[in-house]
Amino acid sequence: MPDIHTTILPVEGVFNARDIGGRRNIHQRTLSLHRFVRSGHLNAITTAGVDTLAKWGVDCVIDLRSHDEVTRNPDDRVKAYGMDYHHIPLLDGIHSNAGGWTAALLPKSMEEMYIGFIEENGQKLRAVFSVLAAPSYQCLLFHCTVGKDRTGTVAMLLLGLAGAPHKTIVKDYALSQDLMDMSGMNAAIAGFPPYLFASAPASMEATLAHLEQKYGGIAPYLTHIGVTEVQKRSIKDKLLPPRESAESN
Repeated sequence: MPDIHTTILPVEGVFNARDIGGRRNIHQRTLSLHRFVRSGHLNAITTAGVDTLAKWGVDCVIDLRSHDEVTRNPDDRVKAYGMDYHHIPLLDGIHSNAGGWTAALLPKSMEEMYIGFIEENGQKLRAVFSVLAAPSYQCLLFHCTVGKDRTGTVAMLLLGLAGAPHKTIVKDYALSQDLMDMSGMNAAIAGFPPYLFASAPASMEATLAHLEQKYGGIAPYLTHIGVTEVQKRSIKDKLLPPRESAESN
């Protein structure tokens, strides 16, 4: 286990589910729990699993999967429970292409994929952050299929906005490799490079370096894609107690 506080949620039928709170930012302030939860897919969640999320406070789900993924495996159970549901598909170059990719067409590394991802998905990421910032939601869960790439990118941006140090963001990302359920995935994309199944620290380190070099960091990147100062403040207020929010600037 990493040397950062990690709250893994035992959600029946769901893997890689964890709260991004509980970590300390660069000002040694602890990020609030019960605000933002990340996970793998929810299509196999049980009734007990939905109850666990509801007791944790989750009142909204953001589904980052492609239209094809959602059609094949919808989030019916959480929608039936009454949680608000937003489908904002993010293109990741693998799952979002419904099998249209071949190994020869893939980027040479995960960092190349992530950098392309953040450069090509600005409008969709802005839409995600608009929902994350909505004052009407107390605790939001965001997920893709395995909870590593699309979900990991959103988690990176949230943690960075709240002032988490890069080493914390990297360790949070790397934890996915231990928590992912790859059953069925290996056969589906057999012959693809091993890096697709990993969450190596170097991949996130390179992505963070790109954001620093091109935009000056995560907060300026969010400004670049159209996330407003009001929205950024709302997210920081959710993740930090009121007296701490001003210190995260």
